Amino acid sequence: MSEELERKYKITKDQFNEIIKASFPEASYKIFQGYFNTEDPRKEYRIRSQESAYLGMIPDAANKYTLTIKDKDKVGWRSEYEICLSVYGAKDLIKHCSKFIEKTRYLIQWNDLYLEVDMYSDDLIIVEIEFESVEKFQNYVPTFEFEEEVTCNKQFYNSNLASNTMPTEWIDKKIAKYFPKYF
Repeated sequence: MSEELERKYKITKDQFNEIIKASFPEASYKIFQGYFNTEDPRKEYRIRSQESAYLGMIPDAANKYTLTIKDKDKVGWRSEYEICLSVYGAKDLIKHCSKFIEKTRYLIQWNDLYLEVDMYSDDLIIVEIEFESVEKFQNYVPTFEFEEEVTCNKQFYNSNLASNTMPTEWIDKKIAKYFPKYF
């Protein structure tokens, strides 16, 4: 189990471009996630396929597949359990998900912080800043002008951004892309 202590900010495409100009991304990669329905609103269960984090230059065999369980009880601070899966196990499980999301993640060193910038579309870009301690989390003052802090806004949780209205063909195509067959 790990603890995730983070602040989240919505940024514009122009702000994203400013960050990229000021600091070269260390990596970028695609993420495809599926979410399970759950009766417990404090828990989030997801399956993730994540490309290799080296600008997509390593073959699909290097993809990482995980089952993640997050506890949503604390504002900005969540318990996270992550289990590595084989492509076979992940592919079987994602077929049982009801909501899906795809994004590109950029890993960026920004001054003394490490940013995870998730681009869902040109209209929705979220910056996550993870902190090592509660004190750093509580005392953080942004050195960059973000459009809006969304740390406490459940509307911007990935599980709430995920859509359950995707056409079956789209889902099947994404599963085939992110969960390839190996023989």
